[in-house]
Amino acid sequence: MRLLQVQVAHADRDRVLDLAREHGARSPVSVRADACTLIFATLPNDTLGAFAHDVSDAVSEATFTILPVGALPLETPLGEIAGSVRDVSRLSTLELVLASVQSVGSWPGLLLFSLLAGTIGAYGLIFDTAYLLVAAMLINPMGAPALVAVTAMAVGDGRMFGRGAVRFAASLAIQAATAMALGFAYGLTVSTAMMEQVTSLSSWAVVVALAAGAAGAQSQVKSERDSLVSGTAAGFMVAAALAPPAAVLGLAVALGRPDYMALMAFLLLLQFLAIAVGGWLVFRGFGVRPGESGMSRGTARVRTVLVTGVAAITVGLVAWQAGREPRFQKADVSRTALEVARDATARVDGVYLIESSAHFTRRDIQRYDREALLLEIIVENTTSADDDVVADDLRREVRRLADSRMPGVIPFIDVTVLAGPGP
Repeated sequence: MRLLQVQVAHADRDRVLDLAREHGARSPVSVRADACTLIFATLPNDTLGAFAHDVSDAVSEATFTILPVGALPLETPLGEIAGSVRDVSRLSTLELVLASVQSVGSWPGLLLFSLLAGTIGAYGLIFDTAYLLVAAMLINPMGAPALVAVTAMAVGDGRMFGRGAVRFAASLAIQAATAMALGFAYGLTVSTAMMEQVTSLSSWAVVVALAAGAAGAQSQVKSERDSLVSGTAAGFMVAAALAPPAAVLGLAVALGRPDYMALMAFLLLLQFLAIAVGGWLVFRGFGVRPGESGMSRGTARVRTVLVTGVAAITVGLVAWQAGREPRFQKADVSRTALEVARDATARVDGVYLIESSAHFTRRDIQRYDREALLLEIIVENTTSADDDVVADDLRREVRRLADSRMPGVIPFIDVTVLAGPGP
């Protein structure tokens, strides 16, 4: 419920009180002042926008004041309150749109936090400092414009969607430029282990972005007294999908790595669009739709165009990524390499797998055009055969399976044979 104050002319008092009752207000009251009448009404969240729209149509002039804290109207007998007082209804669409309009208008904070997030994120990547990368996620402001775009899609407001996308691009550009400047100032010439992790994409990356968008939308629309997950935590999840790629994009320029630039540009575009789709699905489930805000913003036709366009591009990017193995699917190929090690070991008699690891080598330190994968395998030899013979047999079997399951990859296979623990 929301407590709403409406200031109208004396002559419009009865009409506004009737409208309040029609929209589910509980015992609205009015107070007559010298120049106007003040009407106080407690309205359900989902009727707030419709009530404001109807009042604006019915009277010549009205001023609305929405109290930012949810109201809990109580009725006697008080002994039964414990079983009836709940506030689990979502925020009104009017409040969602107003929050997005306020967010769109705030540039100084966006620019400053983008600068700081780019600096801290780049520092964390250069020195492989995980906690600094987490700090960059916590202060990263790109989640806010992404969620503005989500709200715009839900209500069918093309202008708001464009403004959210522009703010997202501006924040991204600042973070990338800051990271690039730090990379040049430090004299970065070799990619770090953390950068390699960020650039190891998976074909399932879209799932994380969809979940981030859904979490962000849920945090926007949830009841104020819903404390299961804080809005800060949900916003952190959105930033976690965006902050590392933004910093790597800038550092890739300093390194002169166009391959990294392409990977991160692709990932950021995919995640922005997938966040929008995931958030829209949650808003749709909660019934957020065009015309509900009461602000004459958005249409069903624009919503259809936005949703269809964003979803189509997202699906197209996922399909395009699926055809770019292994460069755009290094995480998936690394997992496949571990399966290859397991299956190859099982085909060599008397040899048992102890441990295996796989990772791609840096393109800037290798002499091959294709992606090079280092596969390290540690096995136990329980036969009487020489360890070198066992290692050669296993290496041939691994290479045979790798050629069939990992096309486009050059495998470097390191086999370590250990003797069993003995009697």
